[in-house]
Amino acid sequence: MEKISQVSLQDGPIVLHHSDNQKRKAVNVVHYRPLFGYAFLLLAIGLVASPLQNIIPEYITILTSPSQLVTDYIALTSLGGAFINTGLLTFLMVLVVYWQGVPVSGPLIAALFMVSGFGFFGKNILNSIPLLLGVYLYSYVQKKPFKNHAIVALFGSSLSPAVSLIAFDGHLPVIFGLLAGYLLGTAIGFVLVPLATHVQSFTQGFNLYNVGFTSGLIGMLVTGLFRMWGWEVENNNLVSNEADFALSCFLLVFASVLIIFGSYLCYKNKNFQLWTLMRSSGKAVTDFIANVGLGTTLINMGLMALLFFFYVKLMGGQLNGPLIGAIISGIGFSAYGNHPLNSWSLLFGVYLVCTWSTYDIHGTTMLMAAIFSTTLAPVSGFYGAFYGILAGVFHIGLVVNIGHLHGGLNLYNNGFSGGFVAAMMVPLLDSLNVRKGKGYFGRKINRKKNSG
Repeated sequence: MEKISQVSLQDGPIVLHHSDNQKRKAVNVVHYRPLFGYAFLLLAIGLVASPLQNIIPEYITILTSPSQLVTDYIALTSLGGAFINTGLLTFLMVLVVYWQGVPVSGPLIAALFMVSGFGFFGKNILNSIPLLLGVYLYSYVQKKPFKNHAIVALFGSSLSPAVSLIAFDGHLPVIFGLLAGYLLGTAIGFVLVPLATHVQSFTQGFNLYNVGFTSGLIGMLVTGLFRMWGWEVENNNLVSNEADFALSCFLLVFASVLIIFGSYLCYKNKNFQLWTLMRSSGKAVTDFIANVGLGTTLINMGLMALLFFFYVKLMGGQLNGPLIGAIISGIGFSAYGNHPLNSWSLLFGVYLVCTWSTYDIHGTTMLMAAIFSTTLAPVSGFYGAFYGILAGVFHIGLVVNIGHLHGGLNLYNNGFSGGFVAAMMVPLLDSLNVRKGKGYFGRKINRKKNSG
């Protein structure tokens, strides 16, 4: 009986084609169990952390918040309310991709963890659904299966605050605001797939948050139209400072489980390829699950969780909704391009900037920017650590100023900034013929003469 026969990268997501639908479903059930388990874990923590009588009122508060960047749902409600929100959102998204038969892969893990992470600060079921509807409508018009674009749909919920802002900012009655927000969200979802596919060539795979860059362009246009009509859109800055201990315990336990379970799978399958994974540049599209197996990938995800955690603590930061969300997002991308060897230099570059400048190295904004700067990890992995440090420096210089363009409507602000950094650095480095194995830190730049 034929197994997997083809891997397609068309339109971004990886699509696996099977000849036996029942076998495909059976395989997906097994692979999806940890994802459903993760969603239920988030819900369980929320139920334990929040009194039962507070769950519904807090969840309604989250659903009716404008939710633009940065809105910490822990500060808005409570620790339990934030976990309930991200648990429900994660469960819905896992259910959607499972129902559509999307195979478990590195890109899918990255997309689901990105959704889960931002469920702590900006995303909820109410403001994410219209983006999915828009992508579904695009798939219907193009007469293509929705599963071909499902991963882009998950990433595309980065613009979900545009829905909440129109509905609940107070400029319109709630009913009309919801209608207008859903129409806008559906329209954004409809154009997202073709734009994301085109933008991929702009960054050449060196910006892992490719849809974040696409969303930034769309958010910039939407915000400009709002401001043109006198509707000012500005970033928010609501963060908590009382949940550090609980979030630290959650993150350390979660990282330990990933490493232990990954080690068990490696031992069971006699397939330990961590060094092979670490040698990868991480340039998109890099599916670690397909390349080295689930066990090694889980170990890498756990190691990245610890790297991010200790960076925050060494910088004197306190975990809150945005920071735990950023770390969870980074954990997801550790199945899709990030690993400690191509990521540390970005963190170090941000550290240098904060040390030598007026930026607050302890603040949530700078710590988030450091974690999300690893969207440019392929620059370090492909060209060398020195250029990774430069990428971190350039990224932090740009990201703190670029948010005004979209007014916080694009949750993936760092993906937007990373796209510009990659688009500027990569052609310059290529013009110098800099390649992995050459350059600084023990590498030598090879300048070829132009024979023209």
